[in-house]
Amino acid sequence: MKLKSVVTLSVGALLLMAGVQVICTLYAYRSVAAQAEEALDKSFVRAFRYTVMDKRERSLSHYPDGTILYFQCVPPDSSYAVDNEKYTFYVAQQESAVLQDYYGLPEISLDTLCMNLENELRHEGISGVLSIVKGKEDEAGPRQVYADGTDSRWPGLRMVSGKAYLHRTKGVYVQSQLFIPFYQGIVGRFLLFNATTLMLMLLVVGTFWSRSRRLRKQQAGIDRQKQNFYLQAKNMESPMWRMKEDIAASAWEPAREASRHLLDAVEETLTEAKLENRKLQKRRWGRFAFSWWLSLVGIVLLMAFWTVYIYRTLKQETIDGAQVCLEQAFNSEAGARFEKAFDAVEASGESWLTYTPMPTRQALLQLDSLLKHCWVENLSRGNPDGEPVFMGNVTTIDHSSKLLIGANDQILGAYHTQGLIEDRVGGRFPFDKAYVDSAFNGELRRKDYPVGRLHFFCSDSDSLASGLTTFVTRAFRVREEQPEKMQGVMQVPVSYLVRSAWYLFLPLVQMLVFTLSCIYIQWRIARRQRKQGQFRRDFTYAMIHDMKSPLQSVLMGSQIMASGKLGEGSEKAARIVSAMQDECDHLLALSHRVVTLTQIERGELQLHKTEVSLRPLLDDLCAKFRLKAPKPVSFEVDCADGLCVTADAFCLREVLSNLVDNAVKYSRREVRIRLSALRTAGGVSIRVRDNGIGIPARDRQRIFGKFERVASGRLVTGFGLGLSFVRQVVQAHGGMVSVQSDGRSYSEFVVLLPQ
Repeated sequence: MKLKSVVTLSVGALLLMAGVQVICTLYAYRSVAAQAEEALDKSFVRAFRYTVMDKRERSLSHYPDGTILYFQCVPPDSSYAVDNEKYTFYVAQQESAVLQDYYGLPEISLDTLCMNLENELRHEGISGVLSIVKGKEDEAGPRQVYADGTDSRWPGLRMVSGKAYLHRTKGVYVQSQLFIPFYQGIVGRFLLFNATTLMLMLLVVGTFWSRSRRLRKQQAGIDRQKQNFYLQAKNMESPMWRMKEDIAASAWEPAREASRHLLDAVEETLTEAKLENRKLQKRRWGRFAFSWWLSLVGIVLLMAFWTVYIYRTLKQETIDGAQVCLEQAFNSEAGARFEKAFDAVEASGESWLTYTPMPTRQALLQLDSLLKHCWVENLSRGNPDGEPVFMGNVTTIDHSSKLLIGANDQILGAYHTQGLIEDRVGGRFPFDKAYVDSAFNGELRRKDYPVGRLHFFCSDSDSLASGLTTFVTRAFRVREEQPEKMQGVMQVPVSYLVRSAWYLFLPLVQMLVFTLSCIYIQWRIARRQRKQGQFRRDFTYAMIHDMKSPLQSVLMGSQIMASGKLGEGSEKAARIVSAMQDECDHLLALSHRVVTLTQIERGELQLHKTEVSLRPLLDDLCAKFRLKAPKPVSFEVDCADGLCVTADAFCLREVLSNLVDNAVKYSRREVRIRLSALRTAGGVSIRVRDNGIGIPARDRQRIFGKFERVASGRLVTGFGLGLSFVRQVVQAHGGMVSVQSDGRSYSEFVVLLPQ
C-alpha cells in the first residue's frame, strides 16, 4: 500500500472516530444529564418529605399515637388528587406550614435536608457537590445557601431541582443544586476512555506511517537494483559477442581482459546491492513493532474493560429500575387489598379507624386555618370565589412508624397497610401473587423494560442470582413477620442493552473495526516486507549464479588456456573451451532477453517471421535439455511431422526453451515433460506440461510480470524474466499464453500463435 494512501486512510479514520466519539459523548452527556435531573427531582421530593416527617415525629413526640394533627387538603381539580407522588409532596409542603403556624415549630433544618438528600442521591448512584438554597419569591437572589460548592471552575453538569415551599403563603421555598464534575460518573469515564483510545490509535497510525515509509525505501532500493541489473545485462551483449569470438579464435588474452572487465562491473553492481541490503537490515523496526503491539493490546484491553463496565452499569441500572417496579407493584397490591378490606368494614357498619381525639378548640382552630389556607391558594390561582377543597387523609402521630432515609418507602408503606388490614379483617384478604405479577409486568412495560416474572422462596438457598442475561432484583419479605420472600426475574437480551446505550457501544464497534483493519494492514505490510526480503536474497543469488559465476568460469578458463599448460588439442582443453562457450551462450541469452524486453516496451522489436517446422524444433529442445539438465528428464513429444507455424524462429526457440527450463527447475527429482502441438481453429496451440509442484491460483497471473517468481520453498536460480519474456514475445506475435495447474502436481503452459 502506498504511503500516501496509508496516511490518508489513517488520518481519515482518526477524524471519523474522533467525530463519532464527540457526538456520542455529547449524547451521553445529555442522557446522563436528563437522568441526573430526574433523579435529583425525585430524591429532593423524598428528602423533603422525610425531613418534614422527621421534624413532626421528633418535635410532637408528647402527643399520643393517633392524635389528629391536621386534615390534608388539596384542590379538587388538580393532579395532586390522583398522583400519589405529587399528593404526598404537596401534603408535605402543607405540613411544613402547619407545623410553623399552628404548632409553633421552626422551619426544617437545611443541614438535615442536605444530609437526607445526599443519602437519597447515594441510593440512586449519583455523587457530586450538593447545596441547598433557601429563598423568597418576592425577593431577588437566595436568602441562605447551605454547603455551596457549585461555583467550581471545573466543567461539568449543573442541575437545579424544583422548589419545595417551607411556607407557601409567605413564599418561602427551598431547592437543591447539584454539580457533577465532568471527571466523575460515566461521562468522565467515557471521556477518559475516548482520550486514551485516540492516543493509542494515534500511536498505531504513527507506527503504520513509519513502517510504510521504511517499506517504500526498501522498494526504492529494490527498484534501483533492478535498474542496475537491467543496464548491466543490456550492456553485456556486445562484449560477450566479442569474447565468444576471441574464444573461438583462441585469443585468450583479450578474452581474459574482457571477462575481467565484465566481472568487475558485475561485482560492483553486486557489492552495491549487498550494501543496500545490509543497510536496510540494520534499520530494525523492533521499537515500532513493540509500540504498535503495545498500543493494539492497550486498545483491546480498553475495549474489554469498557464493555464490561458498560454491561455492569446497564445491568445495575436495569436491576434498580426493575426493583422500583416490583416495589410499586407490591405497594399497589397492598393498596388494592386495603380498599377491599375498607369496603368490607364499612359495609358491616363499623368505623375503620379510631383516633385519640384532639382538644375541640385545637381541632376547630386547625380545621378553620387549613380551610383559610386552601382558600388563599385558590385565590392565588385566579379564583377569588374559592373553589371547594378536596379533604384528603388526616395526618396523625404514629410513634411506631419506621422512617428509614434512603430506603424505598413503598415497601414500608405496604407493610404498614398489611398491618392495618390484619388488625381489622384478619386473613380474609390474603396476599395476591397474581396481582403483583401483573402489576410488576405493567410497570416494566411502562418503563420499556423487558417483561419478567416473580420468584417466591422461603430459604435463602433458593434465592436466585443474576447471570449474564438473567437479571434478578433484591429479595424482600412478602409479609414483614413471615419468612417468605419474593424477587423479580427478567430475561434481558443483549440487543436490549445495546439499544438502550447505543451511544456507548458505537465507539466500541468503531474501535473493533479499526483494530481488525490495523491487524490486516500490518499483516499486509509484514507480508510485503517478507516478499521484499526474499526478493533481495533471490536477486543476489541469481546475480552470483547467473552472471558472476559464468564470468568467473570464463576468466579462469581463459587464464588456464593463456598459460599454455594445456595443449590446444587436448581433451581437457576442449572441455574447458566448450564450457566457456556454454557460459557465454548463457550470458548472451540473458542479455538477449533483456534487450528484447526493452525493444518490446519501446515498440522497437522487429520480428523476422518465417515458416518454422515445429517437430524438429521440439526434438532439438528435448536433446539439448537431456544433456544439460542437472537431473533425469524424460520427454514425450506429440506433434505432427508437417506442422508449421509462422514466427520468428529465434524468438520462438527462446520462448519454448524458457518454458522447458522452468519445467525442469520446478519439477521433482524425476522430471517428465510432455511437449505437444496441435492446429486449432484459432491457430497453432503449443503445450508444455510437467509433473512439477504446480502453481497456486493466486500466482498464475503474477508470474508473467518482470522479476516475479513462484514461492516454491526451494532455491532456484534466475531473475524472474523468463515468463515475462515469453508473454511479451508471444503477444508481439499476436498470440497469447496461459497456464493451467492444480497447484500441487502439474503445470501446463499453452502458447497460442495465429496461423
